[in-house]
Amino acid sequence: MLATVGNKSARVAVKVIKKTRMTAERILEERNVLKAAGECPFLCPGLAAFQTPAHAFFVMPHVSGGNLSIILKKEPCLDRHKVKFMSAEMVCGIQFLHRHGIIHRDLKPSNILFERDGHVRIADFGLAATNIFTGDNTTGVTGTLPYMAPEVLLNQAYGPAVDWWSLGTIAFKMLSGRHPFYTSQDPKLYRDCLNTKEPSYPHSFSGVTQDFLSELLIKEPKLRLGVYGDIRAHPFYSGIDWKNVEAENIHPPYQAMVESYGDLTSECREETLSFLNDSNTSEYTEDIPGLSFTSHKWRD
Repeated sequence: MLATVGNKSARVAVKVIKKTRMTAERILEERNVLKAAGECPFLCPGLAAFQTPAHAFFVMPHVSGGNLSIILKKEPCLDRHKVKFMSAEMVCGIQFLHRHGIIHRDLKPSNILFERDGHVRIADFGLAATNIFTGDNTTGVTGTLPYMAPEVLLNQAYGPAVDWWSLGTIAFKMLSGRHPFYTSQDPKLYRDCLNTKEPSYPHSFSGVTQDFLSELLIKEPKLRLGVYGDIRAHPFYSGIDWKNVEAENIHPPYQAMVESYGDLTSECREETLSFLNDSNTSEYTEDIPGLSFTSHKWRD
């Protein structure tokens, strides 16, 4: 939901989570990722976190340029120049997460947000795994089916390579207007498809583009681009000045496209948040230690 706070005129996004014994640890993990995200411009950070007896609240910037899912509904196929720059900013965000032991685990178009100037903000860390460093693994079938890596669907132990697979499926969809694999919502059918088929690449793809995507969509995690080899050095990113990308010194080539859709939340209605009054009936009202914080960027 959107909100304004105190005497601050700018809108913020607020995520509200009902506390339960089962979600307390997950809430604290998300809090830690949101706080760390404040050090990377390509991630949507937490500005503050607080709690009531029954709920946890995460305050985040209102990113008003829409998300990639909305853009792909308007323009199903994006040209390579736009995908190259957009995915380069995503690479910077993903690499920051992995350096800090964080796997996103739910990268998909609706979680790729844009500022009005066109810069990328990766969002929604509710399924993120933390403390996963080089050689470490985690488990759990989690994420969104068409963007899940094979090792996740097979319920195997996995590491950061799952995020690079998701990037590959997102880039494929941006360039072609479709997913690289059959996208039945039946997990078994989709799993069987991943195990038996290779992506069908459009004839319009250049050799460099196909090689880039095929290296991200390698089924063996240890050989997947991003884990194996330097993704920034791939010819797909030829001409990219990574220092200027990281400093957001390059004008996004799709800014006009993002701006044309406007702030889709500009017309909001006020609602009474009656669910906040249910603390008297909540089964779990214990404080989550260490949850609350306020970013220095927001205090300033």
